Amino acid sequence: MLATRMVWKNAGYSLLSWVVIYLCVAFGLKATGRITYFTMGLPVILLLVFLGRAVSLPGAQAGIDEYIKDANWDVLADGVVWQKAVTQIFFSLGITFGIMTAYGSHCKRDEPAFLNSCVISISNCLFSFIAGFAVFATLGYQADLDGLDSIADLEYKSFGLVFGSWPVALGTLPGGEHWVRLFFIMLFLLGIDSAFSFVEAFLTAFQDAERFKHVNRKILTLFISVVAFLFSLMYATDAGLIWLDTIDYYINFVMLLVGGFECYAAGWIYGIEEQIDSLGAKIVFSYMITTFGSVIVACCVWFGASSDNAVWAGFVALIACYGSGMLYVVFLMHKKKKDDPFVGTWGMMFYDLTMKNILDLSRDLSDVVGYMPHKLWAFLIKHFICPISIILFALGADENYYNADGDIVGKTFGRYAGYPFTPYQIVGILCVAFVGFLFISSLILPQMYEVFDRSPEELILLEESRKSLKDTRKASIEASRKASLHAIQQQAINKHRASSMLDTVDVTETDRDEVEEGKATVERFFQEQGPVGSVSFVSEPTEVPQAEVEE
Repeated sequence: MLATRMVWKNAGYSLLSWVVIYLCVAFGLKATGRITYFTMGLPVILLLVFLGRAVSLPGAQAGIDEYIKDANWDVLADGVVWQKAVTQIFFSLGITFGIMTAYGSHCKRDEPAFLNSCVISISNCLFSFIAGFAVFATLGYQADLDGLDSIADLEYKSFGLVFGSWPVALGTLPGGEHWVRLFFIMLFLLGIDSAFSFVEAFLTAFQDAERFKHVNRKILTLFISVVAFLFSLMYATDAGLIWLDTIDYYINFVMLLVGGFECYAAGWIYGIEEQIDSLGAKIVFSYMITTFGSVIVACCVWFGASSDNAVWAGFVALIACYGSGMLYVVFLMHKKKKDDPFVGTWGMMFYDLTMKNILDLSRDLSDVVGYMPHKLWAFLIKHFICPISIILFALGADENYYNADGDIVGKTFGRYAGYPFTPYQIVGILCVAFVGFLFISSLILPQMYEVFDRSPEELILLEESRKSLKDTRKASIEASRKASLHAIQQQAINKHRASSMLDTVDVTETDRDEVEEGKATVERFFQEQGPVGSVSFVSEPTEVPQAEVEE
C-alpha cells in the first residue's frame, strides 16, 4: 500500500491543471468571474444532457426507485450518517475554507448577504439532488447490464461511484467514447472551478495583509499555484488514491473544527469585553464553561461508555452538568446584583449573558448587508451550531472500524479503511491537529499572525465605522426609552391633574400602581431592544402649581 514510484503521467496532468488554474486566476477577479460562467455553466448543461440520456436507459427506473422510492431511511438513525452529511454539504458549499469570506469581500459593501446565502445554498442542493437522478439511473443501467437484482450488489463506492460507474456505463452506448469525453470535460471543469475558489481564498488573505498588499497578483498566484502543485505530487504516485481517500476522510474533521471555531468567535468572543464590563469575568466565563463543558461531558458518556444505557446516561450527565453550572452562574449573578444595584433586572442580566452580544453582531451586519433573521440567526450561531459541531466531531471519532470478518476492532479514527498508520493515518491526524494548533496559538500568541494584519490606517477606519454604528444605535435606543418613560410619567401626572384639586400631587406615593405598570412596560421595552445604560424612575414628589390644577 505504500507509494513506490511516481506516475509521471499523473504528475504531468496535475501540472497542466495548475497551469490552467493559474491562467484563469492570475489576471484578476473580473476575468475569473467571466471564466466561471463557462466552467460552471457548461457542467450544468452537460449534467442535464447526461440526465436525459441516463433516464432513457434500460434499468434506469430501478435505480431511480432506489434513490427515492425504496431508499433505506433507517440509516438516518445512525449518527455517523449525519456527521458525513454535514461535512459533505460543508465541502459542497465551500464553507469553512475561507472561500465564501474571500468572495464576499469582493462584493459591494451593501450586498444582501442573507438573500445571496439562500440562493447559493438552494442552488447547490438542487444541483446535487438532480445529479443524484443521473447517477442512480446510470447505476440502474449498470446493474441491468451485469444481471444484478439491485444496485446495492454493485461493487462501486466512494470515488468509484462516479469514476467507476459512469465511464463503464457510458462506454456501452453508441458513440460511447464521445460520451466519456464529455463526462471527463464536465468533471475537469468542476474540479478547476473548485480550485479557483481555493486559490482565491489564499489570494484574498495575502492581498488584504499590509505586508503583501503591494505584491503583484500574478506573483502571488504563481507562488500559491507552485506550492499547491508540489503538494499534489503525493496524489500522482501509485498510492495517490489512498492518499486522496485518507485526506478526504480526515478533512471532514477539519471542516467541523473550523466551522465550530468560527461560530464560537461570532457567538461568544464578539462583544465579550462589554459583557465582562457589564457582568464581570466570573459570570461570563462560568456560563461559557457551563455550556461547553456540559456538552463535552455528555459526549464522553455517550461515546465513551459501553453500556446500553449510555444514551440516557449522557442526557442525564448533560442536564446535571448544565443545571449545576447554571445554579452557580445564578449565584454569581445574585451576588453581582447585591454588590451593584445598577446592574439591572434579572431579565436584563440574562439577556446580556445569553443573547446581547450576538444580537449586536447581527444588527451590526444588518446595518451593512440589509435584512437578516436576527433572533433565529443569533440563536443558531451561539446556542446550536457550536454544541452540535462538538457532538458531530465526537460522532465521527467514535465510528467503529470493522475487520474483514465483520468484527469491531476499534475506532475508524486512526484506522481508516485499514490503511497503514504510517504514513497515511499520521498525516491525516496531523491535518486535524494543525487546525487545533492554529486556534490555540491565535489565543495565546496572536502576534504570530501579525503578518496577515491589515494596515493600521484600515484598522482604524474599520474600528471607527464599527463604533459609529454602535453609537448611533445606542443613541437611538436611549432616545426611544427616554421618550417612552416620559410618556408614561406624563400620563400618570395628567390623570392626577384631572381627578384631584389638591395643591400638590405626589406621583410616586399616590399613583404607585401606574408607575409600577410603567416600569414594567419599560423593562419589557428594554428586553426587546437591548439594554443600554440605566434609567432612573421618579423618586421625588412632583409638585404641580394650584393654578395649573384649577385650569
